[in-house]
Amino acid sequence: MASSQDKGRLLEEGVRAIERHLLSTEAAIADGDLTIESRKIVIEAGVRNEIDLHITLRRPHGYDAVFIFECKNWKDKVGKNELIVFSEKIKVSKAQRGFFMAPSFTDDARAQAALDQRVELVTATAKEIEDVQHVTNFSWMVVAIPAMHVDLRSATSDTPPPTVNPSSAHATLDGRVINFDEYVRQWAATVADQRTSAPDARMDDDGQYRLEVVDTRELGAGRLVIDGHAYAYATLHADVVATVTTPTIRARVDVVGRGRALKLEPIVIGDGTLEIWLTASEAP
Repeated sequence: MASSQDKGRLLEEGVRAIERHLLSTEAAIADGDLTIESRKIVIEAGVRNEIDLHITLRRPHGYDAVFIFECKNWKDKVGKNELIVFSEKIKVSKAQRGFFMAPSFTDDARAQAALDQRVELVTATAKEIEDVQHVTNFSWMVVAIPAMHVDLRSATSDTPPPTVNPSSAHATLDGRVINFDEYVRQWAATVADQRTSAPDARMDDDGQYRLEVVDTRELGAGRLVIDGHAYAYATLHADVVATVTTPTIRARVDVVGRGRALKLEPIVIGDGTLEIWLTASEAP
C-alpha cells in the first residue's frame, strides 16, 4: 500500500504532466519560454517554503509570470489553515496566481480562499490502479544494442575500411556536428523496426527479437566526416535486442476543468527507468 507521501507525489506528478500538456498546446509558448520545477524551495527572510509545482513563463520585455501549485491528495477535506499557508507561499514566490489541488475542501477553506483573489481551488484526485489494465491498441518497442561498430569507406579509396567506435568519434554530417553514437543507435532502431515488422519476423517466447544487423548507407562524397576524414559509405554491424511491450496503467489523475493523466508501468532500459504519462486536456 502506498504511503501518504507517495500518494501526494502521485498527484504532483500527474498535475505536472497535465500542466505541461496544457502549456504545450499554446502555439505562442516555446520550450525556452517555460520552466517547470517540482518541489522548489523559496526562501524569504530565512524561512523555507516548499512549492509543489512552480511554473515560470517568460514573455518579451520583462513580462514574466509565475504560477504555483499545491497538491494535497488527502482523504480528509483540506481546511482553512492550509489556505492561509498557501497565500503566504504565493506572496513569497511573487506568483500571479496559485492553484490549490485537492479532492475536497471544507467550507471554511473555501471562505478563506475567497479572501485572496490570487487563489483558485481545483478539485483533483489521484489513485493507483490495483487491477491490471492494459492500454488497448498501444505498444512500443524498446531497442537495446549490446554491441555495435561501424565500418567506413571513402568514395575513391580501396583500402580496408577503418572501424569506428561511435561513442568516441567526432563527426559532422552535411557540415553540422552530430552525436555519432545517437546517430548510429537511431539507425539501428530504424533497421530493427523494419526487420521486426516483416511478415517472417519471429519473436522469442519472452517477447524479444534478437537480431544481427548489417546495413550499409550510401551517404555521398564529403557528407560524413569522422575524425577529420570524409567518407561516402557507412556499414553498421550491431547486435540488437528489441522488446515489444504492451503497457499497463498504474495510476490515474483527474483535475476538474483542466485535464486527466494516466501513469503507465515504468520501462526499464539498461540501468535506467523510463516513466510515461498519457495526458489529455479538458475542453473549457
